[in-house]
Amino acid sequence: MKARWKTSSPLRFRPPLLLSVCLLLLITLALSPHVAARCFGVPQGTEEPSEEGEWSLTIEVASSNGFMTSATLGVDPAATEGYDREFDAIEPLFLFVPRGGDVELTLYAYFYYPDNPETAVGSSINPAATVGLTTSVIDPQANMTWPLQVVYLLREDVFINMSWDANRTRQLGGYSVELLTPFGEILPMAEISSYSFLASTGAYDFAIGAISETEGPAPERLLIGGIITVYALAVAIILLLRRARKSRR
Repeated sequence: MKARWKTSSPLRFRPPLLLSVCLLLLITLALSPHVAARCFGVPQGTEEPSEEGEWSLTIEVASSNGFMTSATLGVDPAATEGYDREFDAIEPLFLFVPRGGDVELTLYAYFYYPDNPETAVGSSINPAATVGLTTSVIDPQANMTWPLQVVYLLREDVFINMSWDANRTRQLGGYSVELLTPFGEILPMAEISSYSFLASTGAYDFAIGAISETEGPAPERLLIGGIITVYALAVAIILLLRRARKSRR
C-alpha cells in the first residue's frame, strides 16, 4: 500500500478567511465615493478648500420685470465678524431703504446688520434710514451666518429669482452652505443653484449659513458601524460552527 502524504499550502484560503475577504469587498463596493470620502477623509476631486481659507460667493438677484442686483459674501482669516473697511462694501447713500418719498431704486440686495453702527446710520434727509453691505466678509468660524435682505419697491407683484454658483459652495471645505428663506425653507446651496419667490412691495429677510461638518454626518457613521458589526458577527458565527463540527468528530 502506498503511503499518502499530507500536504498543506500556506496560501490555501480557509472558509472564514475567504468569507472575510468577500465581505470586505462587498463593503468597499457598497460604499459610495461620497460616503467613503466623508467617513474616511478621502479627497473628493475638485471639492477642495480654497487657498489660505479665502472664499467668496455672489448671489445674483433678478426680478421678472427686468431689474437686477447682487450681493457677495465671503470668508477671510484676516477679516472680523464686524465691519472691515478693507473687505466689506457699504451701500451708497442713494441705496438707503426709503421710509417715504420717491423710490430711487426698485430692487436691491444687501447683508443687513442692524446692530452695527457702521451700517445702521441715517442721513439728514432720512434719519431713520438703514444701509447694508453689498459685500460682507467675515473670519472663519464653526458656524457662520450672513443675513441677506432683498428689497423690492414697486407696487406690482413680480417673481424674484436668486441664483449662485453651486459648485462654488462646495469649495468651502468642511462646511454645508444653506439658504434660509423667509418662508421657512432650508435649501442646500451645493445641490441647487437658484431660488424663486413671488414678491410684492417690501423687504424679505433671508440668511445664508455655513455649518461645520467636522464631526461627520450621523447617518453615515451609523451605516459604517452597522456594516462592521454585521461583518464581525458573521465571522464569529462561522468560527463557532467550525469548532462545533470538530468537537463532534
